[in-house]
Amino acid sequence: MGGLKDILLFIILLGVLIFVHELGHFMWAKIFGVKVLKFSLGFGRKLVGFRRGETEYLVSVIPLGGYVKMLGEGATGGDGVSDEVPEDSEIRTPEDRGRALADKPLWQRAVILVGGPVMNLIFPIFIYFFVLLGRDTIAPPSVGTVFAGTPAAQAGLRPGDQIVSVDGTTTYGFEDVVDEVEDRPGEPLEFRVRRGSETFTRTITPKPTQTVMPILGFVNEVGRIGVSPYYRTSILGPRAPDNPAPALRAVDEVVSVNGKRVRRLIDLERARTPDDGRLDVGLLRAAPIPTGLGAVFVAEALRVAVEASPGRPVADALGATSSDLVVSRVDPGSPAAKGGLQVGDRLLRLDDKPLVTWLDAGLSPEADKEGPHSLLVQRDGREIPLTLELHTETFRDPFGQDQKRFSIGITGYQRNSADEPIPNPNRLSRAFFGAFAETGNVIRLTALGFAAIFQGRVSVSAIGGPVLIFDVASHSAEAGATSYLWAMALISINLGILNLLPIPVLDGGQLLFFAIEAVRRKPLSRRTREIAQTIGLILILALIALALKNDIARKWADIAGLFGCN
Repeated sequence: MGGLKDILLFIILLGVLIFVHELGHFMWAKIFGVKVLKFSLGFGRKLVGFRRGETEYLVSVIPLGGYVKMLGEGATGGDGVSDEVPEDSEIRTPEDRGRALADKPLWQRAVILVGGPVMNLIFPIFIYFFVLLGRDTIAPPSVGTVFAGTPAAQAGLRPGDQIVSVDGTTTYGFEDVVDEVEDRPGEPLEFRVRRGSETFTRTITPKPTQTVMPILGFVNEVGRIGVSPYYRTSILGPRAPDNPAPALRAVDEVVSVNGKRVRRLIDLERARTPDDGRLDVGLLRAAPIPTGLGAVFVAEALRVAVEASPGRPVADALGATSSDLVVSRVDPGSPAAKGGLQVGDRLLRLDDKPLVTWLDAGLSPEADKEGPHSLLVQRDGREIPLTLELHTETFRDPFGQDQKRFSIGITGYQRNSADEPIPNPNRLSRAFFGAFAETGNVIRLTALGFAAIFQGRVSVSAIGGPVLIFDVASHSAEAGATSYLWAMALISINLGILNLLPIPVLDGGQLLFFAIEAVRRKPLSRRTREIAQTIGLILILALIALALKNDIARKWADIAGLFGCN
């Protein structure tokens, strides 16, 4: 049943996008008074259909495209090829005078032509709108973590602060803070902050930070102030040899003290040891369980009694510390193990770069060299320099491309917590503007991806065909309706941009013919158009063959498994 369900989800996704595309052609043809003879989902032999008015609506046997056939032309639609009779054998009545596509002004023909792909680019706005409209809650504008050495730390922001507004713009949720900060790197901004019952103002200048888009490699500059909505988890630091509480171990997570739930490090920093000096500590400890695939770590719950000086901060009494950049596991035989890294070490600097988050600890083969790299760690209150010998390793990304990366061979303790979500305010306007913003961003990234392929910066192995779409449909549906709709929006934008490429047979190629006609003040000869269409068809067939080859390469292990091959 799972296979039939996946096939149905694939047909629904593709069918909706084809319908949207052809509806764009159909709608503008009707607006401009062009007679539409057929509206087909799919092409080839007709399966089912009906006639309403002057148009026949049908579903055809091959579901990988569609077409709108208008009076005076074969078929308009970047997704299919019509096998209809040529235009000069069509029977026209006196009422059809002026209703053929060729009778219309050039600009109207161009609008009808681009109506399909543009509809594919507009359709995601509606998808994103309804998805975002369903968000009941958002993350509050709370400061969970302030990273050392960042503009926020220099301005005195602390965990627990609420950012009320940025430069006069009210921030209802943390995403509002991100939007204001990312778009204005290097620009002094006035932050209004609430701390308990006190409200104050700080001027913070977001630090210009370069981000690299995965796979595409494009660099984008955004603003960062160095805050996160997630609070630091309370873990125990390295234990001294004369540890008075030997039951406590490094990287144990503190989850309760004297019966009170602990979710954040600041809870322990603010708490004090009671007058009797006794602390009943609840811990979570990573315990390895051997399996056939290696050790799997699960959380083991423990309770430990600790004696401490009355009135002392609980964090100090337990030796609790932030989980930021603390090593919780070192892979045997890895560069980290060979370089002397230990569980409980806190990473401070990598080469000449101070480390603030785990993202900073990543090295890129494009920007960094193989060989020795210096690492400074904190261990037992001391700073210890280490040397790691790093070499690139090759892995296959989700697009089937071979990529290179550095692997240090460590795992960090990254459990975090955040304040409870709050009701989503201004849900309607947030969904409306968010839908436009998300659509514009995806269109931009998709266009950059197409450009990167043509420029050779991304391998053509990233191109996918029906099998890839099938996988995306099935996997996204498994993640839920929202993920499925999100995938539909992404594929719709890809189809829209693809159909606008200036390749004969596609809508973009026909638009190119119209542009040439506008310059020459007469259309290209029939022979020239036929040659161009043939070349375009060859290119499209080559593209389809390449996509299928990539699909087979991605699924080769599964295919070989069916035949008992390794």
